[in-house]
Amino acid sequence: MSLLDVNNLTVKFDTPEGIACPVDNISFTIEENQVVCIVGESGCGKSITARSLLRIVPTPPGRIARGEIKFSSQHGPVDIAQLDSNGETMRSIRGNEIAMIFQEPMTSLNPAYTIGNQISESIILHQKASRREAWKKSIEMLELVGIPSPAQRVHEYPHQFSGGMRQRVMIAIALSCRPALLIADEPTTALDVTVQAQVLDLLSKLRQENRMSVLFITHDLGVVAQIADVILVMYLGKIVEKGTSEDIFFKARHPYTRGLLDAIPSLSATQRKRLVPIEGSVPSSIDLPPGCGFASRCHLATSRCFEETPEMTSVSFTHEASCWNMPARESGDSVRPERNADS
Repeated sequence: MSLLDVNNLTVKFDTPEGIACPVDNISFTIEENQVVCIVGESGCGKSITARSLLRIVPTPPGRIARGEIKFSSQHGPVDIAQLDSNGETMRSIRGNEIAMIFQEPMTSLNPAYTIGNQISESIILHQKASRREAWKKSIEMLELVGIPSPAQRVHEYPHQFSGGMRQRVMIAIALSCRPALLIADEPTTALDVTVQAQVLDLLSKLRQENRMSVLFITHDLGVVAQIADVILVMYLGKIVEKGTSEDIFFKARHPYTRGLLDAIPSLSATQRKRLVPIEGSVPSSIDLPPGCGFASRCHLATSRCFEETPEMTSVSFTHEASCWNMPARESGDSVRPERNADS
């Protein structure tokens, strides 16, 4: 059994304007020691998907309308979608077996408590450790994520750390209980390129050392190219293309995926090209009309695209896409972004 199996997950929000559906019938799998990346523009449902796995979608107005989230817990297989979000089983999984790094560490860390207290809290709660043991483990975790003088800095407060160091603290908190699955929701968005590269290298190193699976959420395909085993391209609540890193960067078939790739700037003199933005913006997920959600922004759209919703179609053993008019990408026509020289 896989570590995590998501089947036909649908999340809805009851709003005064109508029922919004930010996650619409999605399915994917995460294996042990695998990095799965979800990519897409803001408003495509990436973060709601991640929060659903931990049952931290605000309720109300949000709710899991249907679907399964099967997780191989250390206590046996469970369907997270059926658990009480505040029940004992879900609390034992959240933060212990599945941990999450949020986008902005300054809003996630409590300014009134020291870094040591905030790391210790998770260890005491989930590992049943004494305060002395938890404090010792907090220092070890700061050292693990590369923060210098951890025995001194464990007494400091969040405002005394730089943005990159605060993100390392968030990683230390998330990893303090050695989770089987780490969810990273845009963890490098607020960081400059150099610090971003350091954080990505750290996550990669820690993932290998701990044989941990990672669900990485981002809008930055340049980041994805460095770390992904499997990529899920998400648009308007649906997964429109899925495949390995090679499938997506070398053989993308969905027009939305190709649009994202064509908007990546290149540093290579041999690959210089004019950036082609995707026209328009992601529409509202309230009372969606029939057809493909990307049709109104797609230059390949036909009348069928506005009337019928395409199903996921197998392109190869590892590659699927949902489009009525999938363009072929020539073999060897690579759009894989190269790593920044500062990295």
